[in-house]
Amino acid sequence: MKKLLLSFLSMTVLFTSYGQVVFSVEAPVGISGGYGHTYADVNSGWGSPDMTDPLNAVIDTVMLADDGTAADSLACNALVNDLTGKVAMLYRGDCEFGTKALNCENAGAVAVIIVNNGGAPISMGGGADGANVTIPVFMISTNDGAILRNVLDTGGDLVVFLGSKTGYYDDDLGMVKQGCTSAQQYSTVSALAQDDTEFDVVISSWVYNYGNNDQSGITVTADVSYGGSSVYSNTSAAQSILSGDSLLFTFPNFSQTTYGTGEYTITYTIDMGVVVDEYTNDNSYVVNFLIDDNVMSYVPIDASTNEPLNSSGIRPGGTLVSQFESCIAFMDPNASRLAVTGIQFNASTYDPDATTTLVGKFVEAKVYEWNDVFTDMTDVAFASPFVSDYEEIGLAEYSYDTDDQGMTVVAQLNDTVVLVDNQRYLFCVVTYDSDVYFGHDNAVGYDENLNNYLQPVMMTFDGTSWYTGWSDPTYPTIAIHTMDADTFIEMGVEENEVELTAYPNPTSDVITIPLTGLKGNAELFVTDMTGKMVMTTNVNMTGGNLQVDVTELPAGYYTFTMNFEDGRVSNFNVAVTK
Repeated sequence: MKKLLLSFLSMTVLFTSYGQVVFSVEAPVGISGGYGHTYADVNSGWGSPDMTDPLNAVIDTVMLADDGTAADSLACNALVNDLTGKVAMLYRGDCEFGTKALNCENAGAVAVIIVNNGGAPISMGGGADGANVTIPVFMISTNDGAILRNVLDTGGDLVVFLGSKTGYYDDDLGMVKQGCTSAQQYSTVSALAQDDTEFDVVISSWVYNYGNNDQSGITVTADVSYGGSSVYSNTSAAQSILSGDSLLFTFPNFSQTTYGTGEYTITYTIDMGVVVDEYTNDNSYVVNFLIDDNVMSYVPIDASTNEPLNSSGIRPGGTLVSQFESCIAFMDPNASRLAVTGIQFNASTYDPDATTTLVGKFVEAKVYEWNDVFTDMTDVAFASPFVSDYEEIGLAEYSYDTDDQGMTVVAQLNDTVVLVDNQRYLFCVVTYDSDVYFGHDNAVGYDENLNNYLQPVMMTFDGTSWYTGWSDPTYPTIAIHTMDADTFIEMGVEENEVELTAYPNPTSDVITIPLTGLKGNAELFVTDMTGKMVMTTNVNMTGGNLQVDVTELPAGYYTFTMNFEDGRVSNFNVAVTK
């Protein structure tokens, strides 16, 4: 399988979890164990060591960094306390991560823990100083930081282990996200998953023996649940894994004669029999997938709002890139059932002084027919330049009038695109501005998926060359909005429109939308006058009225768009007053 990977510059807010690299509290016993984390690596502009190498692991006592400016140190200035031989703990905010870490290293720290200031740990770009940092840098969540801080505030000794746990414990098995399979896409449009002949899911998981002891009698259970009930469960035969080795556990594919819409959950669980695993945080792995009425996405999205669950802005690193094109790939034997109406994405800018905003930035959303001929990623024809024969067949333009950093928007195509069976496509967002970063997410590991489905997930263009992905696997938070193709073709644009009259209009609090005579499901999108999506919801119509609360919307004019499951569309404007 051929891959050409691209290094990147990173924004923040990208959740990640690195299998065998752990953040483990060794003392005190009451809070001991593994904690969720991210860590700095060379792909994000750091000089920190390779934490997957066990020789670079650190185990030491934690001390709060103090730069003399705040009770909860941000370490944005030279430190006033001596951290020689200690693991520095500090907080996110005010300056770059690399600056914080370098200040701690200059004060003698052997590693750095950064506590996030608002939720889960995020990916950390090194910034201007990151390349000069030579010690490990980890991030933990706000809540976990509070647990650790309490130990320090009460005078206790806090000891942590940071690094690869390979060989650290005697009895230790684990899984990583990159080694577990799921659906080919996180969100599959229901029209392409009507039965078991059209849609199934590969179920398999690698298990790694990180411990010093050989293990036998190991089983793995794979369970798929939907709507709170198990719809698939299989347990493997008992197997043995030598120390330092790994084994792939495979199961029958998951399939059903019919699929309900909504979220499905796959849970992989290791059972070591009579042996007690000394590190249990990676003894199970949970991954979801979604069957949705209209939206296709490779990254996790909220089933109700279609918003990505995790997103960080990145763009190609290295020399200045004037054109950046981020794309997802798609091909399906029943694609002609769908017509594409819009492309969902989010964008950000990065500047430590917040002087660079999205205002005035311009993004194109494009649909390409990808006509290079290859069977799958093992085909010798799938080789650099990868994308050489492609044709633009759909276009949307999006201009930012407000600084909507990281906010999800939908660029509606100028003309709806009806797809063709077994035709390969690229759905892309394009910027010609070196300050614009497009949203990406690495919460789902597609490594083993690619080994099974063998079809490209994404492509990236840096103005010169096409790449199959990033050096640190992460995937575009692009989602494709669709409607039923047959209905679109048969009804035509005029007949495709449903006239709805909402009242009261203007309104200051609630707008009522009459749905008399309408049945089934619909998606409601509300956009402001700049085209930014400010509200989205799924509607189950029973022929009554739909009431929409607009009290949180600023005064102004808004466009309400309802996409019905039968392919019809309604657009109307609403004035919100205050």
